[in-house]
Amino acid sequence: MLMRKATLTLLAIVVLIATPGLVAQAEDSTAPASPSPAKPAVVVCAGSYNQWYGNVEAMGRLTGNPDLAKGLEAMLKLATGNRALDGLDKTRPLGALVIPTPDNPKGGTLCLYVPVTNLKELLSTGLEPFRLVTEEQDEGIYRVRPRGRRSPVFVTQRNGWALVVEKREQLEAVPADPTPWLDKLTKQYDLAVQIHVANLPPKVHEFIAARLERAEERMPPIQGENAVQREQRRRVIGAIAKAILTAARDLDQFTVGWVLDDETGRSVVDISVTAQPDTPTARHFAHLRGAQTRFAGFRLPEAMVTGSWACNRSTANPSVVDLVFAMLDQQAERDINAKTPDADRANDKKHLAKLLFGIARGMVLGDRVDGAVTLIVQPEAATFLTAQYVADMTKLEGFLKLLVETATKYKPELAKQIHLDADEFQGVRLHTASFPVPPKAKDRARVVRLVGETIDVVVGVGDENVYVAVGRDAMKTLKRAIAASAQQGPQPAVPLQWSVSAAEIAEAAAALGRPKDRDRAALVAKALKKTNGKDHLNVSVVPIDRGLCARVELEEGLLQIPPLLRSPLPPDVSLSDQP
Repeated sequence: MLMRKATLTLLAIVVLIATPGLVAQAEDSTAPASPSPAKPAVVVCAGSYNQWYGNVEAMGRLTGNPDLAKGLEAMLKLATGNRALDGLDKTRPLGALVIPTPDNPKGGTLCLYVPVTNLKELLSTGLEPFRLVTEEQDEGIYRVRPRGRRSPVFVTQRNGWALVVEKREQLEAVPADPTPWLDKLTKQYDLAVQIHVANLPPKVHEFIAARLERAEERMPPIQGENAVQREQRRRVIGAIAKAILTAARDLDQFTVGWVLDDETGRSVVDISVTAQPDTPTARHFAHLRGAQTRFAGFRLPEAMVTGSWACNRSTANPSVVDLVFAMLDQQAERDINAKTPDADRANDKKHLAKLLFGIARGMVLGDRVDGAVTLIVQPEAATFLTAQYVADMTKLEGFLKLLVETATKYKPELAKQIHLDADEFQGVRLHTASFPVPPKAKDRARVVRLVGETIDVVVGVGDENVYVAVGRDAMKTLKRAIAASAQQGPQPAVPLQWSVSAAEIAEAAAALGRPKDRDRAALVAKALKKTNGKDHLNVSVVPIDRGLCARVELEEGLLQIPPLLRSPLPPDVSLSDQP
């Protein structure tokens, strides 16, 4: 059962490394060796009692319940006759190891490690409330069974650890000290699970390989799909599965860890994956280090959402990329034929689609990747900005001009709304368009309040970058971001980074949300403004040694939101003055 769970976790690993697997060039990889019985396949680590006490204190402070930790400890003392787990070492972590069993290629031995100063004292500390029956079989070996259940566990003390296993004979087969596997995790996280992929039983590797190799056979049918479409999709899935399998064979460790910083109030979840040294996947990960962005100025302080992506150079596999774009191109052609009865218009659309896919392919296979996005939503203004490095600007600018020519050919009135070369700023040619908000647009009043009676669009074309701005003050905001980026110059960047401001969302909801929700949103916005900008959800993908780490970070302000949503509103006070 335990190793089946490990199998499911390994599948998660494969999903996480799907992107590297897709883009890494195909190379030979050495299949994982048979795991050593002495090495764990799965390691679980939880912080010490004192560490968790500090976490509960911090959570109580952030959520307006400063006595939370003291209250829980008082309940524990009451349940244990005021002894509160005597015999437990409250300074060291708890842990668990899953050790592959040589005579069972599908299973393993689970051993729980509890830090103790005196096992006998701990077992005698008020176990009655927990309905545990303890029996000392031999000196130092205890049989512990939950009352009402048949299956006991066996416990003994070694090297300051209480070892807990399902079968007595397993006590001699597991490591006496888990410290070598717990130490590093304990220094980084309060709670962590780490899978040593190479140590998983051979049957697990064989199961994963078989599933990936037969991925094409298990493709679910899509309604309306013909034989040609299915064959295209089969080829793409087959290429992806092959790339993932190649990368999966190179994996070393997969780790999920959580930590709460008691001082700053930050809550962080890391999901990291590493490859074995000197493998194609390890070399792919190395390419993601040391990236730079030319769009640092797009991280505007008033933004609700900012995002960026950067990579030194593309490591994409051209054969896989070509398969994907061929499928997209043919799908677009079928959709256009089905929805555009006019042959001339259909041909123009298909030509534009081919050009666009060609430009996109060039960007995927280009010499570097660099882009940014910003969304600003304020009570009376909304603006969207994006910037992207383009490998071939000549093709892109030609596409934009052809797009305008084609659009005005079928809708001549657009000629008055689109203005090419309307402005120029720091070497960027700026083209503009202005489209009236339709009279029957959904939530028209709210849209007009945010962007005005017309939706303004600005497209900027530089020597190697393209920029797009949409919304109120689109031109002014885009110029500000371009100028700030030029002033800051190239800046260090990670492969992926997103940041969302909860305060900006709450402020927008207080002004633009449903009337019944506005006062509550205003209460949250008011509280978050007091956190001095510590109100963000941050998501990033960061290179680490031989791998990548995806990090999700909740800043202090976000941890204060749940009690604010439950607390009563101030009596006789309307925090929102919006109609």
